[in-house]
Amino acid sequence: MGNKRKKTNLALLEKNAGVAAALERVFAKERADISTIEEYGLDDITDAFAADLNNYQGALIGETQDMEETIRLLRKLGCEVPVVALIDHKNSALSIALLNAGADDVMVKPVNAGEVIERIHAVIRRAHGHPTTSIEIGEITAYLDGRDPEIRGERVKLSHREHTIFTQLALRVGRVVAKETIYDAVYGMRDTQPFDKVVDVYICKLRKKLASYTDGASYIETVYGRGYKLEAPEEITLVRPAPLQSEAVAANF
Repeated sequence: MGNKRKKTNLALLEKNAGVAAALERVFAKERADISTIEEYGLDDITDAFAADLNNYQGALIGETQDMEETIRLLRKLGCEVPVVALIDHKNSALSIALLNAGADDVMVKPVNAGEVIERIHAVIRRAHGHPTTSIEIGEITAYLDGRDPEIRGERVKLSHREHTIFTQLALRVGRVVAKETIYDAVYGMRDTQPFDKVVDVYICKLRKKLASYTDGASYIETVYGRGYKLEAPEEITLVRPAPLQSEAVAANF
């Protein structure tokens, strides 16, 4: 099997049950799990409501009481995930208003689920300073579009939770990622698991998998009291291959 994208978890705010069901079916074909929130109004958008959306990789805003005000409230109350507004007809004035309210993108239904997912991944990686879908970390190629990493051209098969943790570290390569951040990405803010031990266990598994492909090299550093950091070991230096003769000649002109 090829290196397929892992499942994408999305929240959908949509009052029309028929539309919600149709979107769930379409996105399921693109390996996306959608949690639909139907019964809510502007008064229901609280700090807790906005924080709950941060447990997803993105939020889709469909038919609501007031799309513009819904998005504005979500942003005001701390919703930080990519927000894509789904509208029924092309409407430049509405699109501008929704973007100004805090939407990251506006798309006209019916939408291509794969395109929506890629747009969400693009927002996430650009927010962390990565303009492309992959980054090189020593011998590791980390993909920011949901695929497993590769080392020396070989896919490193990760479980869903291992992949989520690896992505959190890769997005912030060279920086310390707090245990709380990792835990929230894997389990959500409302889970009651003892996060310290849970995160340690998965970090240990991830370290072993990466080491098995890199002759034991350690890529994940524990920063005691703060969290974990992903970066290439100092002893690993990628050597750029010598240019072909034709390339060397061309470089002289």
